[in-house]
Amino acid sequence: MVVPTVSQTTSATRPFEEAESRVALPRLSKDHVLVVIDMEEGAALGRYHDIYLNKKWWARHTEVCNTINALGDRFDRVIFVVDTTFRNPKYLQVFSSLRPLLGRAETVYKKQDDGSNDVAPFLSDTDQIFVCGMNTAACVLRTARGLSRLGYETSVVSDASWCVYSA
Repeated sequence: MVVPTVSQTTSATRPFEEAESRVALPRLSKDHVLVVIDMEEGAALGRYHDIYLNKKWWARHTEVCNTINALGDRFDRVIFVVDTTFRNPKYLQVFSSLRPLLGRAETVYKKQDDGSNDVAPFLSDTDQIFVCGMNTAACVLRTARGLSRLGYETSVVSDASWCVYSA
């Protein structure tokens, strides 16, 4: 099995940068939290309206979901961050392939791209945060940056994140 890699930032005073060093995912402890961004039905079916939903899109989506599921098995804590801008309730459901993680995960609802202020009340000062999901160029990086600014050691799991437009 390939060990997912992460892009790391270690200080709230240093701005999050996409060009950070890539390192193997460390051994996990109870202070490690996996934060899964916008992996709900609405992020694909509601927002992209089948424009980008071709075979290549679904292949990459499946790959990312498989990686998130594998990661979820290594984390004691998983938090799903769901975008509430979708008015249709069925769009607020986490993708079916990730639902096995829901049994032990917390769900946080956000109203903007940066979900850091919505996630922070569920975290402790000692938590090390690993962020993944879609879209890397928007919600994933904005949430990671926001959590870093709030003082959390934050990393983006690049193998479990993707930009829907690039598929």
